Amino acid sequence: LESYLERWFCTLENSNLPLLTLLSRIQTVKWSQTSHVRVLYSFRTFAINHHNQSLLNDEHIKIFSSLIVTQFHTYAPVLRLSAYSSVLDIVTNLFDWSLCTTSLNFLRFLAFFDRSTFLTKHFSILSNHFSFNIRQLQNLIEEFLSSDSTNTFSDTRLFSFDNDLLQIRQIVFLLDLTDIHNTDILKMIFHPFIENIRTAYQRPYMSTNNVRRSIELFMGLLQETYFHSSNFIKDWFSSNIRSVVREGLNFIKINSLKQPMMFMKLPTVFFMVGNHGDISRFLQELISQIETIVQQQSGNSWQPLLILFAHSIDWLLTNRLSDFNTEWNTTYRNLPLFSKLLPLLDQQNSNISHADVLTAKYLLIANNIPSIELSNNIIDDLFKASPKELPYIFRATGVVLRQVQTTNEDRYKLIESSINVFNEIDHRTPVYWPCLTMFCQAISSSITDITVSNILSEWFTHMFERSKHVSGIMNVLLESIVPIWLHERRIQSSHLSIVVECVIFGQTYQKDKKQQWQAEQLVEQDESVRLLIAQTHITPEYRYDRNVRTLMQLFLLHMWPLLHSVQQNEIIMQIIEKHRLLASKERRPRFCTNSLEHRIMFRALQCLLCLTSIIQDSSPLQIIYDYVVETLIRENEPSLRLLSEWILVRLISQDRTTRLNDLYGYLQDAHRYRTGAVCAWISISSHMTNLLTDRMDQIEYINKIFGYISPLLIHSNFHIRTFACSTMVKLLEFIESHNLENETPYEAYRCFKQNDEKSELARYITKLQSLFLYQFDSIRDFSLETIFYTLPKLSLLAEDEYLWPEWFIETSQKLHMTFSISVHNISTILQSCQAGIWRLTAAGKSDIGPNQDEESSSTIQHKANPYPVVESLDDTELRGSIKRTQLIVVASLIDKQTNLGGLCRTGEVFGVKEMVIGSIRILEDQQFLNLSMTAHKWLRIKQVQERELKDYLIDMQAQGYTIVAVEQTVNSQSLYEYQFPEKTLLLLGNEREGIRADLLSLVDVTVEIPQAGVIRSLNVHVSGALCVSEYARKYLSFMK
Repeated sequence: LESYLERWFCTLENSNLPLLTLLSRIQTVKWSQTSHVRVLYSFRTFAINHHNQSLLNDEHIKIFSSLIVTQFHTYAPVLRLSAYSSVLDIVTNLFDWSLCTTSLNFLRFLAFFDRSTFLTKHFSILSNHFSFNIRQLQNLIEEFLSSDSTNTFSDTRLFSFDNDLLQIRQIVFLLDLTDIHNTDILKMIFHPFIENIRTAYQRPYMSTNNVRRSIELFMGLLQETYFHSSNFIKDWFSSNIRSVVREGLNFIKINSLKQPMMFMKLPTVFFMVGNHGDISRFLQELISQIETIVQQQSGNSWQPLLILFAHSIDWLLTNRLSDFNTEWNTTYRNLPLFSKLLPLLDQQNSNISHADVLTAKYLLIANNIPSIELSNNIIDDLFKASPKELPYIFRATGVVLRQVQTTNEDRYKLIESSINVFNEIDHRTPVYWPCLTMFCQAISSSITDITVSNILSEWFTHMFERSKHVSGIMNVLLESIVPIWLHERRIQSSHLSIVVECVIFGQTYQKDKKQQWQAEQLVEQDESVRLLIAQTHITPEYRYDRNVRTLMQLFLLHMWPLLHSVQQNEIIMQIIEKHRLLASKERRPRFCTNSLEHRIMFRALQCLLCLTSIIQDSSPLQIIYDYVVETLIRENEPSLRLLSEWILVRLISQDRTTRLNDLYGYLQDAHRYRTGAVCAWISISSHMTNLLTDRMDQIEYINKIFGYISPLLIHSNFHIRTFACSTMVKLLEFIESHNLENETPYEAYRCFKQNDEKSELARYITKLQSLFLYQFDSIRDFSLETIFYTLPKLSLLAEDEYLWPEWFIETSQKLHMTFSISVHNISTILQSCQAGIWRLTAAGKSDIGPNQDEESSSTIQHKANPYPVVESLDDTELRGSIKRTQLIVVASLIDKQTNLGGLCRTGEVFGVKEMVIGSIRILEDQQFLNLSMTAHKWLRIKQVQERELKDYLIDMQAQGYTIVAVEQTVNSQSLYEYQFPEKTLLLLGNEREGIRADLLSLVDVTVEIPQAGVIRSLNVHVSGALCVSEYARKYLSFMK
């Protein structure tokens, strides 16, 4: 795509109109997120390589602004970050800078980008081309001061479309262009609106809105960190700030009585820069004024001041705790005034909404204002409040739950009511996530309380069910409760199921979610985007589920020594039961690699493998050993069997006396077990020599194992013979490297190492020993990287199953967790291993896909990564004897596996050049394989999805192919009269719908099969076979 854009731009004489067309297509076409990211990347690459071309004008900027507002806001945060970055790169490299001073659209466009996150990188370019216009700056300030406030300042500023914020960003950008040494201009700019604040108290006739907007502009400049940009501004700011703070707070205090909610958040700006004395004076004056109004019995006119105090003290205790914590606890918190007024705060006030009253009330409670019967009041308010106020109530609930005077009965009722209210919130509403965060923080203090453990366990179970459909829920929950478990160094037994569920956590998601995650992983490959992600602390959504498993696996390793033996056994049994529940089920045809059942079983075995390194007690180790032996005997999925083999290798090494005899017994009774199990025991035997350090133990083991492996060299099953030969060669190599030739029967078996490299045996052994199961070392490669990243990758699991080693390091450092397993693998041998070729066939080829024991009737499938084309097998001798025609059979409209399998078989028999299908995943379907009879191995198969078919047919016509459709139309020719051209593309229709009208309009000829019966319809496979046969009669010599 980048190459195409490069050539396309270079051929344009006038690029203005084509660029507008391209951008309009980007804006109007429904792109997938991955495609959109790639298009923007390609455009950005071109822009960077041609930064001296002035291709973009005002019209292009309008479209880019529209893209940001209409499309990017629906993207996940990481993708929005990438899209913003790409668009800004494109514009700054290709914009016609001669227009920048006159283009208001360009200035508005820049306002979409956060100053510190995006614009800093490009500021040198922008400052070189923009010229400072003081009149334009003054107009922007005047426009802001005279407009009405949107009053939507929030902490989420990165992607905000708030009109006030966009105006402030335009002002700050022009201020950045100002010569910081020109103090006269700076004073001219700042003086008017600063004086509005400083003299507001002395000039009561001044417009209230003008002063309020001046304060909001002042706040915006602070939040954009403008006042830190030069020494002069800092000095000027410092010399004026005290009077500004004092007068500004006085203005707010007076006007909050008239328009209460208009001024609640305005003190924030003065709290950010004011000194401790001025802020304390403001708080004390508020208290005094409230007391005066109460003494005068002036109704509930004290409410606005108490609400203002609640918002003020909450901000100070959140952002300036060290300055005000002592004063709050000693001077304000225990004032009788608050205990008296808090219950009265609910009284109706025509100037203040009930929602605002509730918010202020629970801000005070959240900061430990003492009051009676808080639990009952909170329960009542929980059911009265709208979702918007619930985060404040949940936050206060957490404070009440932590108070000593709260009884167990009240605590239980409070949690029960909170759970009932929270469960009614729709996860699609914006308030759901703040409510979830606050509620989890509220109950975190009770997570180790045995009196509420049952009700919390029930809620956790409910949340697990909800998290199957909404990603990210478990991340929020665990962020609150895991630190408590770590701090308390204990966990309730009723919560052990949470740990187990999290260890195997994760769903299989729909296509749209997978596409989003692929796009997130794509943008993370870009260094500039990775820096932005680190700077903004945004977590990509594709990591949500995987972060849960990463966190809980580390938590389990860290906490294991602190758990009681009963708890340890309970965890092991729950993991085993999760695996057993799925392993004991009858395997459905849809059970395959990357199915949810397979993933859960894989994760359970990963966890058991990790636990073998930290379990000290022999009893739980024996439980694991017995179960893994049981599952290994019946398991025929290779990736699961691999983990079982590794677990057994480690456990046998810990109790060699008993378990080596078990190994010998299974090899001796090989005839009683299925092929996969016997191959697994042979593979295990090949690893044991590396675990024996004593020379005499090595000699004894080799002498014994040779006796059990030798009979298997002539076993009737091909797989067993191959595994036995490969193990024999590996043992002989060990003997040579340790100089044990004289103490072992080396001479009797050395012939296995002397076979010709091109012989059949050598090829099989080389193939098998290149795989992970023979290359890994159970001790050397025992690391989190191997278990959670390398092994899933080599087992052909989907990428969303990998856990990167960096995530384990990041999580352990964040929560200060320690564990004995190495994170990174010290060896690089596994990086060169082949992935996923599990089955060697006696026909001399390696099957990439399912490994089914020959005596098994299981229909386990293996989903490999899809490729557009599956080439026929590379066997020179056979390929030379196959006669191929120029016929291409297009079956993308056919969706029945049996029909496709039959067509594949027919096409291979009659020498078809290529068969086109809708998805090459059909090659893994058992019904297709039963009908095709290995024909797919010799026939070239190409994937063209139905939505791509129209473009494909046009391309093939351009290559000289005649499109012949098999369809009954008024113009159809008889199949037996039509003369097929040599370069024919045969288009077959769907079993029910036939060929779509839009495709029929592209075909050159339609043919039909003359019929004498009543039904007037043939199976599409039969129709295709007849047409292929007719074509072959003309072009295959042996059929003439």
